[in-house]
Amino acid sequence: MAQIFAPETIQERVKREITKGKVTKLFATAEKYGIVHRGFTGIDYLGYAIQHHGWESNAIGGPKGQGKSNLLLQRGLGVFKEFDEVLNHVVTRRKGFLSLLKDAIDRDERIPWVGIDDIGVIFPSSIYYSDRKIFASMQSSWEVLRTVINCLDWTCTRKNKVASFILEDITGDLICYKRIGEIKSHYNYVRWLWLRNFKDPRKMVSKMIMVEDIPFPLIPDALRIDTELMGGNFIVGGETYHGERFFKEKALLMGIERPDFRKYWNIRLGLTKTAFSQFSKLIEEQVSPTPKGPKRVFVSAAVPATSLPKANADPSVVPTMKDAEAMEALAKQKEKTGM
Repeated sequence: MAQIFAPETIQERVKREITKGKVTKLFATAEKYGIVHRGFTGIDYLGYAIQHHGWESNAIGGPKGQGKSNLLLQRGLGVFKEFDEVLNHVVTRRKGFLSLLKDAIDRDERIPWVGIDDIGVIFPSSIYYSDRKIFASMQSSWEVLRTVINCLDWTCTRKNKVASFILEDITGDLICYKRIGEIKSHYNYVRWLWLRNFKDPRKMVSKMIMVEDIPFPLIPDALRIDTELMGGNFIVGGETYHGERFFKEKALLMGIERPDFRKYWNIRLGLTKTAFSQFSKLIEEQVSPTPKGPKRVFVSAAVPATSLPKANADPSVVPTMKDAEAMEALAKQKEKTGM
């Protein structure tokens, strides 16, 4: 039996129209301030920032295994076109990130794009609690150092694991979800619009503007075998695009060749091995601590005097109560025997 739905009430329709009007007005405001551009894809925002000396900082989040690293590499490939050049600009350690910045400062250039995979390893939120002095130093330095970069893409499982001064400069949020094997995954992309807070001049109000909610190929062959990628309609920035041409000509998301991704993943495994080595060493130190303090020697009264601690013996060897009793018994035995 077909399900019967109750007709929409006047109050519900009014509420829907008001909400629709608010969204339209918000999008228009975001367009006015240049936060969004009609028809722009994610890669278009990166290109615009590079061309106009702007700033982009995008978080690529989502559960583990949803294709975050793959999407990071594809966005870098959309900028540099060559995979080896992408690898030169993807960092997983603080030393590599600082090296990129130093080279750019020495050449007096801006870096078009930098990708940081698992940014929580380089800029963890925990540093605020573990060392306030280092946190304050990194925070003040970041305000200057970020001017060397046009676009910064970084991955994390959750943003609460990332240092707050990184989050304060964020311009966009991408959440990866619903991965389908080795073929494709999906992501939702929103941009942040900051408005005045009329109640408090010291604060601002943040609003999310939806830009994309689309699938993306994980490998190039996916564009030839997946029906959604080949023939779907995709609404991006208020404009509708269709099928395979959208990914190849507009979104510039064409997947990563398996050998190329394997090459990158081997670099990531080096970081994993280092992290495990540090973790293992820490656990061993906690489970088997190094003994501290003076040594204690336990002897019985039957032990000969020659085996007792001498006055000029190791000062770290402290006689116990049993030692004293043994020495006293030995002294009484000497008195009886006249020795």
